[in-house]
Amino acid sequence: MGMNTLRILAKEFKQNARDGKANIMMVLFPVVVMIILGAAFSGAFGSSVDLSNVRVLYSINSSHQLSEGFKGFADEVGRELGIVFEETADENEGIKSISDGTYSCFIALDGNPDAIRLHKNARYDFEANMVESLLKTFIKRYDAISVIAVENPAALGGIMSDTSMDYTEIHSLDGKRRPGSLDYYGVTMLTLILMYASMTGFYGIKSEQNMKTGGRILCAPIRKHEMLIGKVLGGIAVTLAQAGIVIVFSKYVLNVNWGNDITAVILPVITESIMAVSLGTATAFLFKNEGTAVGILNTIIPVVVFFGGGYIPLSNLGQGILKISAISPLKWTNDAIFRIIYNSDYSILPTAILINLGAAAVLIAIAALCSRREGV
Repeated sequence: MGMNTLRILAKEFKQNARDGKANIMMVLFPVVVMIILGAAFSGAFGSSVDLSNVRVLYSINSSHQLSEGFKGFADEVGRELGIVFEETADENEGIKSISDGTYSCFIALDGNPDAIRLHKNARYDFEANMVESLLKTFIKRYDAISVIAVENPAALGGIMSDTSMDYTEIHSLDGKRRPGSLDYYGVTMLTLILMYASMTGFYGIKSEQNMKTGGRILCAPIRKHEMLIGKVLGGIAVTLAQAGIVIVFSKYVLNVNWGNDITAVILPVITESIMAVSLGTATAFLFKNEGTAVGILNTIIPVVVFFGGGYIPLSNLGQGILKISAISPLKWTNDAIFRIIYNSDYSILPTAILINLGAAAVLIAIAALCSRREGV
């Protein structure tokens, strides 16, 4: 990064930092809204786990002992938690049921040797992970009983009849591992307001165009790409500073749960900031009329936020909305953050980062191509 780019970055950062109205919106607005929504919807985010709508499909092609043990497990879990287990003889049907969202999980019991395969639908965040934890509990119990049956068959009768014995701890069923209303809106209001960082990128370019200062800057020994990169990086820097204030305040004043791995949580936040500023920058070049451009951004952002679960959890709106939500980069960002915080699950973190950075790369490329035709 050259000195010219750093100078533009510093100038952009200072200019945005002096904008009191924008800073109040980007810092105070999400804090106030997360408090209001957190209080208003506190009853909708109880600590109890409702699995009554969870459907699991399974197929059996294993030994009699494993199949009977699994059926007993399915009956007990269905009776105690309300999870619906359904059997199919067609494994291909089971795989298809996951891809089309009909079931939360598909469990295949294979024989020779005995094995259990679990296929999860990523759209069912907490439910699928809870089913996985229950299945792990069954496997550990089944393995323990199998060993006892070989080593000490006489003790097997007493163990099987003693239902009070616990063989494992089911951490994922701990109610504290689910977000409360304030925890939920602490995350989603941050990622929501980050989308409005597109306005920072937009006005960073439009201000130079409107005041005709871009051409004068380029009269100095500064290249167009240095100016563009500097302005984008300046917008990203001030956005991340605002996001940092929101995270620190919500964590230490409002006690919002940001998990134990704050570094991993911040990664999708950073990439979302890059994507949002890039969106505003590209929009400024694509649309000459400022009112039209602002209207387009104010239309795109609520749609992206809605399908990202920013306003309400999408699981409350049915499977159709959940399927469509995959188009929203914010959906992947929010899912990645919640999985890291509550399940220590990093599986979709790379996907969220790649989606944000991929979108940012396309938008910056558009901005760079358009900037060649004008002074900024």
